[in-house]
Amino acid sequence: GTPLPGVFVSSSGRGVQTDHLGNYSLQSLPAGMKTISAYDSVTQRSGSAQAPITIGQTTTGINIVILRPSTLRGTVYVVREGTTTPVPAAGVKVSADGFRIVDTNAQGQYTITGVQPGDLTVRFVDQEKRYAVNTPVKLLPGEVLTKDATFRPGTIHGKVFQPDGVTPTVA
Repeated sequence: GTPLPGVFVSSSGRGVQTDHLGNYSLQSLPAGMKTISAYDSVTQRSGSAQAPITIGQTTTGINIVILRPSTLRGTVYVVREGTTTPVPAAGVKVSADGFRIVDTNAQGQYTITGVQPGDLTVRFVDQEKRYAVNTPVKLLPGEVLTKDATFRPGTIHGKVFQPDGVTPTVA
């Protein structure tokens, strides 16, 4: 790939920017296996690599590839109580990272562009009805993934008893 200048590279609380050739050097890192992260503020894309750090030694060749962003899209449905047919759910909040949140349209459809690839949890929330669904997904770089969700609310009934488990409570 093409080296990227001006990208922020960080690990263990230390950070630097790449030079005009895309090179970086992080110094004084603690020993152990570390994740080295890179973030390009121009494209808002990121990437990371693992590196073994040994005190007193320089580890070279830890190259980081900035990943192409991905897209999540789909339709959110609700099965209303007393029915069996899903219908589109408008105004549902959808997010893959908790920061970028989109609303479903009148047909229950949503699209989130520029999603960082990886193992994610997509969260669907109808704030008005207090419905929520969490769905794990694996998103590959540059992938357009369709992920639908369906709210299936239900009702429970029961009775409350005194501590003996037999005597009903008195209102």
